[in-house]
Amino acid sequence: MSDHSTQPDPDETLIGGKYILESRLGQGGNAEVFRARVDGEDGTYRAVKIIDIWNSSIEVSPDALKQRVQREAQALARVNSPHVLHLVDFVSIDPRRVALVMELAEGPTLQSELDELGHLPPSRALPITIQIAEACFEVHRQGIIHRDLKPANIILEASTEEREFVYVLDFGTARASDDAAITADFVGTPRYASPEQFDNGPTDARSDIYALGGILFHLLAGKPPFEASEPIALMNQHLNETPPYLGQIMGGHFRPPDDLSNLIASMLAKDPADRPGTMRSVADQLTTIARQWSAARTPRSTLTSQTLSDATSSHTPRRPSTEPEDTAESTRPAKRYAHRKSQLAAQIDPPDQIQVYDTSENGERLLWEYSRPDLDAVKFSDDGYLIAIIDASKHATIHSTQDGSILTRQPAEQLSDAFD
Repeated sequence: MSDHSTQPDPDETLIGGKYILESRLGQGGNAEVFRARVDGEDGTYRAVKIIDIWNSSIEVSPDALKQRVQREAQALARVNSPHVLHLVDFVSIDPRRVALVMELAEGPTLQSELDELGHLPPSRALPITIQIAEACFEVHRQGIIHRDLKPANIILEASTEEREFVYVLDFGTARASDDAAITADFVGTPRYASPEQFDNGPTDARSDIYALGGILFHLLAGKPPFEASEPIALMNQHLNETPPYLGQIMGGHFRPPDDLSNLIASMLAKDPADRPGTMRSVADQLTTIARQWSAARTPRSTLTSQTLSDATSSHTPRRPSTEPEDTAESTRPAKRYAHRKSQLAAQIDPPDQIQVYDTSENGERLLWEYSRPDLDAVKFSDDGYLIAIIDASKHATIHSTQDGSILTRQPAEQLSDAFD
């Protein structure tokens, strides 16, 4: 669904005698999603998805499709996952339209994060993917296949523990897996769709596993496994070409462990039989890989984002350099800025790229890099474990210098005294 927000038709703002539509959150295919206020319940809001059952490519009668949507709604109501928004109501608006009323989650989408950052560090990408897999596993247990997993359908929200929390949205193109007699034209997003979706083959949980493999590849590599300007070209790639191996795309210091590259390759297998059998298996394998990779790369780092206060209190500063401060700085190349206490160096060359080095040991070790076209300034925290990257809008994105994970974003003028 698109991300734009507009006002609903003023002549049709009350749904089911209870839900007052306030703004359109998205639209696509045969559905629109609105932010709605619950009449008589101050401060209570819902997401209302209105589906036009007569405007569908599925080759069944409107009555049969309406019954299918009702069955699917009942199945969604049984889903027990914190990462799937609870279905609270089903409304038959008129013979043509029905509405699914769900809990409302408001936050940035995973797509908006990709648009802004280009890619995510493993410390964010893996926990996000694990939560998506856990959500889909519970949905699959109810016999429902999403068929349109993509970053635009993933909401990122901070939980009460200030950790990143994922919601999987938009089951409007979902297909009940026991509804094998229904045939349809292609439904999904070509960038991430499985080969069987293009040739109208049977879809099951492994179709969603293929899409999630493409999403995880994109998060880590900064680009999807297949790219083409025309949908037909993308279809041919998904059907006939071998996806690139993640370990070859992410070389050097950022080369992922072979277990991760191999898992993604299996998720992107052309034949569903060669993919992992369930999302539970995917989540478990990713959890193991995340722990092992974190321990090997940054023993003191965690795989979940923390608040700025947690981050500054949980790290032990490195031992200071024994060199005089002015000598230590004078030995560094031009265009390199080092924090005196931590001996971390950030090189900016070209101006839209940062490379963070650890210079506390012999030689220099690249920790991570960051690219952004409107980079304006860089600040290190007093202990060197945080870096604030300030953009042209005078907002600071605060990262852990150990693994590049994003901890928070705030106006630069509100940076605490922990920064120079």
